[in-house]
Amino acid sequence: MKSFYKHKQKKPKISSNFKKFNVDNANEMKKKKKKKKKKKYKYIHI
Repeated sequence: MKSFYKHKQKKPKISSNFKKFNVDNANEMKKKKKKKKKKKYKYIHI
């Protein structure tokens, strides 16, 4: 019961932070994808 209660307590905090984290993650993923694409193109050129 205690572990379940802790889980319920954590959920709202995670959901509020998760949206911000998701946005940051999406931005980082886009940057990483762009960097990876550039690296791939450079690799193909070489």
